[in-house]
Amino acid sequence: MFNRLVDWILFNEKKPVSNKFNTHKKINGLMEKGHLKVNVHLNFTNKGKLVIENFNNEELIEIFSRYINTLTKKYAVDIKVPVDANQNIVEDGSFKVVLSNVQCDVETFFKELGRDIKVPLKKRTDGKLENVFKIQVVE
Repeated sequence: MFNRLVDWILFNEKKPVSNKFNTHKKINGLMEKGHLKVNVHLNFTNKGKLVIENFNNEELIEIFSRYINTLTKKYAVDIKVPVDANQNIVEDGSFKVVLSNVQCDVETFFKELGRDIKVPLKKRTDGKLENVFKIQVVE
């Protein structure tokens, strides 16, 4: 009787619902709808915003472009950094990129970018730097 009760409790236990947004599915969905390019905003976290205040726009564009170009050799995706859309990175709290020809897991791409981008950003900060940005797909 006890074992049946435990089995029933385990079977009917509420599973946590994940609210994680699946960026890869959304981008692929947009690509299938005929969108040749997808705009993505890399919204800086609170700690990320504090760190990027130590840089000017040109430095941030150069850093992000360099790391994005390095990663695109490893991942099958074309990414453009529009300079005109990134005129006020610190004030906007966001870095904008345009994706095309996406044939990879973009979540993994941006996770690796977030990890790699910490290296130059840490040079001008005192403390521990965790997540620098969050991904937002803009339709």
